[in-house]
Amino acid sequence: DGKVIVQTFKPDHPAIDLASKTEMEQFYTDELEMRKALSFPPFCRMFRIVFRSKQKNKARMLIGELGTRLTAAADEHTEILGPAECPLAVIAGNYRFHIIARTTRFSRFHHALEQEARRVNLPSGVYMEIDVDPVSLL
Repeated sequence: DGKVIVQTFKPDHPAIDLASKTEMEQFYTDELEMRKALSFPPFCRMFRIVFRSKQKNKARMLIGELGTRLTAAADEHTEILGPAECPLAVIAGNYRFHIIARTTRFSRFHHALEQEARRVNLPSGVYMEIDVDPVSLL
């Protein structure tokens, strides 16, 4: 019971349409099909690694080094996307770069990422964040 107001730039989007009609089963079915076609969770596992710093070049250099090592460690079950600027490239004066990895072999890539992340020597003011199966890629 109650009233819900939805604000969106895409009122004709199928997800908005189904949600407004409370057609949860169809929404779930459609979402699962889309995730399968795009190889998104639960059909794979994703890792998002973000470096942020007020010093753009330091963050860019470190993520580039990690990206090179992760690409070398990846196998045919893992896809490395990036490194690249985050879609929201600067937040609170921090420059942000990320790598996205998709894999069907979670344990193997998780171990490789852990090993490579430990090798990163983060200077003061540079931060690394690792998000497994991220909710947002922004």
